[in-house]
Amino acid sequence: MRKQNKALLVLSILSGMIVYPALASTGPAELRGENGSTFTMTVSKESANVLMVQGDRITALTSKASDVPDPEKTGNGAVMFSVATEKPFTFVIETESGQVFSVRATPVKGQGRVYRIAPLSPVSHPATKVWEKGNPYESLLLALSKGVLTGNVPDGYSLVDDKERDASFAGPVRAKRLQVWDGGNLRVEKYRLTNPNSWGLSLNERDYASRGVRSVMFWPRSSVLPGGATVSLYLIRDLEVNP
Repeated sequence: MRKQNKALLVLSILSGMIVYPALASTGPAELRGENGSTFTMTVSKESANVLMVQGDRITALTSKASDVPDPEKTGNGAVMFSVATEKPFTFVIETESGQVFSVRATPVKGQGRVYRIAPLSPVSHPATKVWEKGNPYESLLLALSKGVLTGNVPDGYSLVDDKERDASFAGPVRAKRLQVWDGGNLRVEKYRLTNPNSWGLSLNERDYASRGVRSVMFWPRSSVLPGGATVSLYLIRDLEVNP
């Protein structure tokens, strides 16, 4: 009997282990397209859904009032909405930078969905361009560098990519691009550099100053990256580089 009870206990534990991954949180589903694109997606008809535009702020969600009764804008520029129909419907999203997207939605049962529209082209921020041009160049770069280090990026700069991606630079370092912020004329990029060797490597800003790069910063500041160690690299570059 004790062996049988133990077997049942093991099966119970294993069953629990199988269930937990289904409850794990996942990131938003990504929709990629140009300004003016039309997307097709499913939305929950039982709980609230969330839609955001990467690097931009949603200013309006327009549909028939009977389909989406009271869309609510959030503090980070997304929009939360509930569905009051069981039939497929269409709504339009407008953003602060002037982008417009059309969405064909099909209501389904289940938990609320979270979607992120990722524009294929850089988002234009005219007001930020004015702010950039109105500040002394050195002060501007200092403000951007300080902002990304403290988590207080200046207004008008939006996080447009937070997926970890492989990157390559001159020299025997392993590099991952972690985050990208776009402003008016400038872009800020954060990387993680790793020294895969057992000996130290020199950190020289000139090795990372390619065309269009306006500022290079290592954090924590150092001139040598010990073997096996990592350091953050911040690049400020022109958003558009003329050929």
